[in-house]
Amino acid sequence: MLADQGLPSTSIGNNMLVTRAAYHDSGGYENMVFSTSEDLQLFRHVTARGWGFRNLCSPGVLGVSEPQPTLQSLLQQRKRWMKGTAALPWYLTGLFGMYAGFYTVLFWPGLLPLGTVALLYGGKILLQTLFLTSTLRQVGRRENLAVLLLYEFYLCAMSLAVLAYTIWPGYVQWKQRRYTWAEA
Repeated sequence: MLADQGLPSTSIGNNMLVTRAAYHDSGGYENMVFSTSEDLQLFRHVTARGWGFRNLCSPGVLGVSEPQPTLQSLLQQRKRWMKGTAALPWYLTGLFGMYAGFYTVLFWPGLLPLGTVALLYGGKILLQTLFLTSTLRQVGRRENLAVLLLYEFYLCAMSLAVLAYTIWPGYVQWKQRRYTWAEA
């Protein structure tokens, strides 16, 4: 959606394609400062050099990633990704801030009447489910409605777990190596 509005936004690196010409023109990984979120950094370098971008959503380009084998490895992956968010453009930072603000306002005790909370939360789940259904159809996939509705609870639980794991002191692990937060 953001890319359709001309705002650069990227996906996970294993689902990202960069042409050879754009890669070489940007200097490639060889000329970038080390980062454990190198795919995001490459995308920024490529778009900064004026190369176009598109987010494709069709069965012919669908890339399905293998899930992380354990909860700990999933949290380690997300902590590494969180390191990359420090350099996101204003509109993505703003979207993440609105996401956090929505839940803060919605569930702040006594701030809103329970009927309003239920209406807003139900509306969010409805819109989110419609968006997921539409996107899945664009790539030739379908999902059980119960799974789509449960996604909200997964999203909330994972968001809190990732936030806690990210601020918890510890290393960032990537490609069987460990880095401090500053090194990553």
